[in-house]
Amino acid sequence: MSGNTSMRGKDFDAAATEQARRYLEEGRETFRYDTFGSEDFWGGKLKLHEAIAGEKLDGKGPGLSPKRALELGLKVDINAIPKDVAGALNRGEVDLADPARRRCRRNQVL
Repeated sequence: MSGNTSMRGKDFDAAATEQARRYLEEGRETFRYDTFGSEDFWGGKLKLHEAIAGEKLDGKGPGLSPKRALELGLKVDINAIPKDVAGALNRGEVDLADPARRRCRRNQVL
């Protein structure tokens, strides 16, 4: 606070706790969403997305299956997966070895 107003112990503790909470939340947001320019390196310079996609999906080289990409450490934002895809994953209806398709239990291609 500014001026001649001073904070009492409990008020100060509450303000400090709130400030710490805000800093923690801001830090989490930064850590989660800020790429610090790495998207330009991985996508722009190395074109990693093209290598993962492979020639069959308009990329370069043989590509990677989703299963292999996950095994190699590719991270997935679980909150960004569409609900229908998340449901199919949970039901075991997605063929992670096939980068181009997913299959239902009845072998229907989706």
